[in-house]
Amino acid sequence: MDVLKRFRGLRVVARVAVALVLFGVALLALTPTGRYLARGAWEEAKILWKRRPISEIIADPATSPELRDKLTLVLAARAFAADSLGLRAKQSFTTFSQTGHDTLTLVVSAAYRDKLKSYTWWFPVVGRVPYKGYFDFGEARRQERLLYDRGFDTRLGAVSAFSTLGWFNDPLLPSTLRADSLTLANTVIHELTHNTYYAPGGAVFNESFANFVGARGAQRFFTSRGEPAAAAEVEARWEDEKVLGRFWASLYAEIDSVFKAHPGDEPAHVAERLALRDSVFGVARERFIEELGPRLKTMSIRAVQRIRLDNAILMSRRVYLTDLDAFDAVLAKNGGKLRVTIQQVIEAAKGDRKAPFEAVKRLTGLPSPASTSASAPTQAILRDSVLLNEELDGLPGRDRLVAEFRRADWQPEGAGADSVPLRVEQRVALYLGKRRDAAWDSGWDDMSVPRPRRAIALSAGGSLIGIDVESGDGGEALVVFVRHDSARVVLRQGGDYDGWLLRLREADRRVLADVAGFMVRNDSSTSSGITCAQPRLAGWTFVFDENAGEFVEQREACVDPAGRQPG
Repeated sequence: MDVLKRFRGLRVVARVAVALVLFGVALLALTPTGRYLARGAWEEAKILWKRRPISEIIADPATSPELRDKLTLVLAARAFAADSLGLRAKQSFTTFSQTGHDTLTLVVSAAYRDKLKSYTWWFPVVGRVPYKGYFDFGEARRQERLLYDRGFDTRLGAVSAFSTLGWFNDPLLPSTLRADSLTLANTVIHELTHNTYYAPGGAVFNESFANFVGARGAQRFFTSRGEPAAAAEVEARWEDEKVLGRFWASLYAEIDSVFKAHPGDEPAHVAERLALRDSVFGVARERFIEELGPRLKTMSIRAVQRIRLDNAILMSRRVYLTDLDAFDAVLAKNGGKLRVTIQQVIEAAKGDRKAPFEAVKRLTGLPSPASTSASAPTQAILRDSVLLNEELDGLPGRDRLVAEFRRADWQPEGAGADSVPLRVEQRVALYLGKRRDAAWDSGWDDMSVPRPRRAIALSAGGSLIGIDVESGDGGEALVVFVRHDSARVVLRQGGDYDGWLLRLREADRRVLADVAGFMVRNDSSTSSGITCAQPRLAGWTFVFDENAGEFVEQREACVDPAGRQPG
């Protein structure tokens, strides 16, 4: 038995060692992101090393009855999620790791004080997310304080569980076991939902969807076990979540209206927005405590009174509580068949990765941005701004690159008057010639700001357009190839501002792209492995082949960081 344990341990160490090497090569150990991921990989390695099969712990006579009952519940919830809901359980939650502390990580989130925009971080695989977790609690507090001192609203919260999205066999942790049995079952099903579907860069959809599956799945789990009281309590908690979700949506709309009505970057304009914001928050707090609090069935009024209102709290609540009524509407349309609903939602989200919530609403006939009927006027373009107005695709006629803004709101079935517009989103869209539909667009998003940086005319006809998508402390850069009434992305790159760039330039009648950081080309991602003396960055130089319509002749290079954005 000891030999088998040691063999399993060596396999874990080998896999983690490989993961560490890959992370080091991909993101460069000297970058902030690389150091952060290396620490995360090390902490994950320690968690994996301490794994012990749950079945073995249950069978151990030394195990306390309370622990045995909770571990048995975890295995039952996991089996239910896989067998009845069709979630990908893999080997997650079949082992237990004793970490030695109750709190797993501290998560930092932040938002701009005078605009409804989250501060975000970019990572490989998962894309851009509006939060960052720390195993080092002191570092988490330091980073939260740094963001606060830089003028952001901030939030620091504890996390009891997380998913590696199936990359490793996630063990159960002591921090998760501290929860009551209802929350425990919900958490297991929630995390297995991430194993089943996770859209890179789609944190709000991923978490809100998993929130729905965790709650409705736990309700059905306890019903299947003949525990109607537990199932009823889970449902009551879920109904409270939906009520809170509508409140945060309403508050978001109010703050958004105030900010939009008082634009400007001058200090006096910013001060005016902040004063009006604080006034709205003050009124909302009274409404929250006096009107909403008594309607909540599973939260005490004292817990309601402790909730702080600022932009960081508002944006972080939206991550988990956006459009919950839409998921329930799909479930109702399917006659309460949760497994069918889960599969439908996943397929809809995969079919419209740029706007997954709208795809879900289309399953129920709820208004979506695609609708142009008079019954859904709030989905129309609020305003637009022409960024480029010239011939771009090599054909006669002027083409337009346009920044568009829309209010993405909807009225869910059965919702009360507190269900109001959720957000204002924006995108960059390319209209070629007289076409009314966009040949290409960056996708609707309320967390990022897309900006074109440069358009270069090609000798064989058409253009290359560099577009920067700014968000939080990082961003993403795209190069769009336009020719003959069509457009597509030919180069994509992203990362944090301390270790990435994408710059288009012309030399010797050729178009070149200097790239540093994590890069995607032809649907393949990679990072440079060379070492460069500061301040130069490890990367590549590409040459654009006009006949092939692709960047070719890749060579690694130490790139001068001057001109960090496309241009």
